[in-house]
Amino acid sequence: MIGISIISHGNLANGLKDSCELIIGAQAQFSTVGLRDGDDLMNSNLMY
Repeated sequence: MIGISIISHGNLANGLKDSCELIIGAQAQFSTVGLRDGDDLMNSNLMY
């Protein structure tokens, strides 16, 4: 199965995932990341 990652500003990614799951049901390998002003991407676990 292909994994899906949604990366956005703020809570948009979580909202899109919630909307998708409402329509098509819960999905495996579906992740979200909400970035905020000041997030340090170089020292986060997002770079793995």
